[in-house]
Amino acid sequence: MGITQSIMLGTWCIATYALLKSNPKPSPKDGQRQRQIKILRELYGFDYAKRNIAFAGTSGIGKSTMINSLRGLKEGDEGAAKCDYDECTMEVARYPLCSHIDLWDLPGAGTVRHPSAGYFDDKHLFIMDAIVIVVRNRLSEIDMEIARRARNERIPYFFVRNLVEEAKKKDPEMRQKIVKRFEESFKDLQVKPKLYLVNAHAFSDNAFDEKVLAEEVLKNIVYRK
Repeated sequence: MGITQSIMLGTWCIATYALLKSNPKPSPKDGQRQRQIKILRELYGFDYAKRNIAFAGTSGIGKSTMINSLRGLKEGDEGAAKCDYDECTMEVARYPLCSHIDLWDLPGAGTVRHPSAGYFDDKHLFIMDAIVIVVRNRLSEIDMEIARRARNERIPYFFVRNLVEEAKKKDPEMRQKIVKRFEESFKDLQVKPKLYLVNAHAFSDNAFDEKVLAEEVLKNIVYRK
């Protein structure tokens, strides 16, 4: 792990610990839904002293790579998530970022094993503290559905456009074009979420929106209601 990566992780952990002490757990929801969430969180081994961030989206989009990069690991390192262009994440997997944050790698949606229909409920996304929706060239219907459901459940969600470095090499004006294209798709959500551009292979370089994304996720998971 490089110095920059160590500083980023240290900042996340220290800030999360300090804020969680004053806000130890999310405010509970009422009724049957809350009981369902409580049972599932216990089954998954959740700890209210931690925050849990899910990485969701279609298959082969780079979710596992992003998790590894956040943790300062490469594919093949001990404890790293397996990365491949094929469907490699078969089950929901948990990876610790630090003592106060766990990252959850979800199987890609839209495959035979993990169809888009019912994905949000089947993968129990409603028990998470935040959802990072990883996308590439365009939004899929499942990306939009995850966002709609997350909004209804009042779970913070973040659209992250992965592999921006790849696009930049082909087009120097890629940021403006990418943002414009996605803003058109966001109209169907009847809200205007921000699109974060990142290079999952070098997250700690902070060449695009990596630092801003980290700050926004941290702020939202700590004060989530």
